[in-house]
Amino acid sequence: MKNTTENNKLIIELLGYKLKPCNNGQAWERPTLSSIHDELNLHGRLWRKNDNYYKFDSDWNWLMLVVKKIKFAFDELENWRMITNPSDYPIENVFRQVAQFIKWHNEQPQTRLEYLRRELRAERISYGELAELQSLAEYIEKGDVELLEAARVEEEDAPSKTCLVCDSTDTRPDYDSPNTMRCCEKCGSEWNCDNDITLNARKVI
Repeated sequence: MKNTTENNKLIIELLGYKLKPCNNGQAWERPTLSSIHDELNLHGRLWRKNDNYYKFDSDWNWLMLVVKKIKFAFDELENWRMITNPSDYPIENVFRQVAQFIKWHNEQPQTRLEYLRRELRAERISYGELAELQSLAEYIEKGDVELLEAARVEEEDAPSKTCLVCDSTDTRPDYDSPNTMRCCEKCGSEWNCDNDITLNARKVI
């Protein structure tokens, strides 16, 4: 039972919930709305009434929510056949492998950072995941403006947020190269973390 409870906790955390104190004890709460609430009829809060309340180990409707999330959010699934083909295995085996995958994934800082980057870009990152991103700040590469800004880390050598060609402040990190900034509207120019202009779009014919 202890392992089942711990594995359920891993799954709930992956789904974006964070354990918070409340008047009736503790509750798993996700600050942002999610389709998970509707599918599990949680109404925004998963109350910790007792250890048997969580059904990821016994109900396919619950377990498939996290299986779908893993298959959607992660690429490194070649060796996790029970996750890629859950219908071929008993639910208790799939449940254990899901928990094993989460444990393994949580031990890989760079892999975890890329997962958080995808959640950030999809605009579904939770407050708990933002807190985790801040805790992983030491693993974020120098010049990765996208993650550094989300983790609220100020960096002396970060690239300018103002376009070096047209002075526009409507800029963003380049999604294909996080160490590069791009002007969004006026000219489309690019510059790197050393503030060297790598593309002067105004000179492109």
